[in-house]
Amino acid sequence: MAKVKNHAPADPAAEGSAPAAAGKQKRFPVGLLVLLILIFVLTSGFLSYKMLTGPKAPTDKSYVAVTIPSGASTAQIGSQLEKEGIIVSGLAFNLYSRTHDLSSQYKAGTYSLQRSMNVAKIAQTMAEGKTDNEKFTVIAGNHEYEIGASLAKAGMVDEAKFKKVIETTDFTEKYDFLQDAQKNKHILEGYLYPDTYELPLGSSEKQVVEKMLDGFQSVFTDDLKARAQKRGMTINQVVIVASIIEREAGIDDDRAKIASVIYNRLNKKMALQMDSTVAYAMSVDGNEKKADLSNADTRYDSPYNTYLNKGLPPGPICSPSLKSIQAALYPAKTDYLYFVLSARLDGSCVFSKTSAQFSKDVAAYDKAKKAQQAKQANQN
Repeated sequence: MAKVKNHAPADPAAEGSAPAAAGKQKRFPVGLLVLLILIFVLTSGFLSYKMLTGPKAPTDKSYVAVTIPSGASTAQIGSQLEKEGIIVSGLAFNLYSRTHDLSSQYKAGTYSLQRSMNVAKIAQTMAEGKTDNEKFTVIAGNHEYEIGASLAKAGMVDEAKFKKVIETTDFTEKYDFLQDAQKNKHILEGYLYPDTYELPLGSSEKQVVEKMLDGFQSVFTDDLKARAQKRGMTINQVVIVASIIEREAGIDDDRAKIASVIYNRLNKKMALQMDSTVAYAMSVDGNEKKADLSNADTRYDSPYNTYLNKGLPPGPICSPSLKSIQAALYPAKTDYLYFVLSARLDGSCVFSKTSAQFSKDVAAYDKAKKAQQAKQANQN
């Protein structure tokens, strides 16, 4: 007998139940998805913009002098700031400038900026033309290494970097008066013009040097150049003579007379025998700078030693003042061949035409100097 199949429904509890009816699959709303993506993009863009316009180095408080040239566009300024490591992005600077209507307000000049400044602060500084400057003074009669040491002591330069700049950087293309200067590491000697200057905080050693060279360029006018040419002298020869005058003269009234002695001795093919040239040679070679030379010192081996070498030394021996430059170009008319500090001990000199009179003047000075030293010793 055949078995009849059971067509009764299976027990749901035994086989598991299925949905009574297949429902439609739920979908994420497209509008909400677009909104979330938009929020993400805007948030990312905002955060990126904040980062790109924020400080490059929040903890770096050192100053960097940045010169913005006249006529520079906002894009060029941004690119320069990024290149010099002041900001994160030049493009972000450009965008900030445009959205804040600053593009036409930036002023040319040299600014003291910090990497801890954000783009807003930098933009405001340049739009207002704010510069934080510091002053420094170059003393007439100091040579280039003494100038570097003085500026380093004042916190204006790093002495080693300053020395490297003056010895190795080529400034001849920018400053044509250096074309006939001595062709060695002392090429700038005599041309770091003595004056009081002002530069933005953080100026580089090169910028400091250029400021002094600018000073010389402004002082050595076309009239002085014409006068030098009339005397048959190069600018370098004028500066050499002026530098000797600067070191030898104790009072202004003696400058032109010292110039006359220099030219008179040159014309007679006599060695100049200027102590200042020997003192310079010894000093730049690293020896102790002396106020008074010994006889042995006058035999110091150097091309600057005008006891051993006739004619002018190869280059200036210090940075001369305008007064000494003028004296070199407009010397007094005298027959003097000698001079020495006077027995008055007031910094003035006495001049003579003969070696005999010169010897007497030297003896008088030595006597007065010894008496002064003895008096000072007794007082102590």
